[in-house]
Amino acid sequence: MSLSEKIICCRKKAMLSQEALAEKLGVSRQAVSKWETGESTPDASNLLALAKALGTTVDWLLSPEEAEPLSPKSENLLSFIKTTAQKYGWLSSIPLILGGLFFSLQGILLRYFATSDYKDLPDIMWETMKDSVLKNSPLYLFGNVLFVLGITISVAGIILAIALKRLSKK
Repeated sequence: MSLSEKIICCRKKAMLSQEALAEKLGVSRQAVSKWETGESTPDASNLLALAKALGTTVDWLLSPEEAEPLSPKSENLLSFIKTTAQKYGWLSSIPLILGGLFFSLQGILLRYFATSDYKDLPDIMWETMKDSVLKNSPLYLFGNVLFVLGITISVAGIILAIALKRLSKK
C-alpha cells in the first residue's frame, strides 16, 4: 500500500473530506489531492500533522506495510490492560482459592451427612460400628475426596497468587 493509498484510506476512515483535512493541516485542498494521487508527497513538516489528523503514525504512513496500525486509543487501551494485568494479575487466583474452599466445605458436609444417621446410636454401638461405616460408606469416601481436592485447589491458588504477586513486583 503506497503513501497516497494510505492517505485516502485513513481520510475516508476518519470521515474527512479533502477540504476538511486540508483545513486541519493548514494546506490547500489541491495539496491534499496531489498527495492522494501521488503527484507529490507531504513535506516533513506536514507528515506529523497528517499522521495526527488521520489517527495514525508517521512510521506507518511511510512504511510499505499493508495492515493498518492500531489507533493511539487502542494502543493506550492495550497498554492499560497490560499494566493492569501485570500489577493485579495475582487477583485472578482468588476464584481458584474460593472454589477450593467450596469443594472442601462440600466434602465436610458430605462426611457429616454420611455419619449423621448413626449419631443417635449409643456411644458403645457407634464406636464398634464406626470403622465399618466409614470404610463402606460411599458418601463418606466421596466427602473425603472432595475435601482433599478442595484443599489441594486452594493451596494451588495461594501458590499461584504468591507467584504472580512476586512477578508483578519485578
